[in-house]
Amino acid sequence: MVLVLVLASAPAWSGQGWKKRWIPSAVGLAAASLVDARSSLGRYEGNPLLRNERGQFAAGRGIAMKAGTTGGMVVIQGILARRRPELYKPSALVNLGAAGAFGVAAWRNGSR
Repeated sequence: MVLVLVLASAPAWSGQGWKKRWIPSAVGLAAASLVDARSSLGRYEGNPLLRNERGQFAAGRGIAMKAGTTGGMVVIQGILARRRPELYKPSALVNLGAAGAFGVAAWRNGSR
């Protein structure tokens, strides 16, 4: 929630406003993904790619896949947006949405 407020209130600095918002959105996405992975340890996992043979979150494989997909997404966003700066805004918004989804998943894991 704090990340959303910071990004929404940050002024646009000479055309670089969304780049300056994209960077913390990527950090927030990585943090939310990490919190979600941490909250999943030892619990039943609905995603078959992230669970072990007992149906629980597979720590090594699950964390590696979450880090790889999140990191890959951010790297691709950075490469594309460097070539086309107008992509920083939708990338930041996608990151915020994904971070929110990870946050909800982590909250649900903690409430069980």
